[in-house]
Amino acid sequence: MKQAKQGNLRVIPIFFNVTPKDVGSPYGSFGCKVYVESQHNPSSLPIWTKALKSAAGNIGLLLKNYRNEMLLIQEILASVKKVLALEPNTHNVPSREISPVISGRISSSRKFFFVEVMNQRIKQLQEMIDFNCDQTQIVGIVGMPGIGKTSLAEEYFERSND
Repeated sequence: MKQAKQGNLRVIPIFFNVTPKDVGSPYGSFGCKVYVESQHNPSSLPIWTKALKSAAGNIGLLLKNYRNEMLLIQEILASVKKVLALEPNTHNVPSREISPVISGRISSSRKFFFVEVMNQRIKQLQEMIDFNCDQTQIVGIVGMPGIGKTSLAEEYFERSND
């Protein structure tokens, strides 16, 4: 956080399944984990405590303020793009290569890719479900957070009702 205060580093606090209060407090599950980890290097505890209190004091992106993780990720990308636009281009990277996300919207090439992948996943799901079966079926869609499980289920539901 010292580098951020000196203007050498930009910080975008992201609170994923925690609140700023959880991060800034030395008590509770988050603070206890920091304390346990610092036992390997006791001199780091005051540094981490100060940095976490500082991060908690900044306005950040909270997962609970977004409908799903994909919207949070889009906001993170938009925030990073804004920060990069403010910084001088010292790496000789053309700005168009930084990110295809503009104002939280997906570019047309990414949208096409998303639609194609979604169509493929819907087809796979349809092949697994047997509507001729007389018994009740339970469908479970599993995977890492933010990969589109809910979007897949919603899209399948909408298509099956048409």
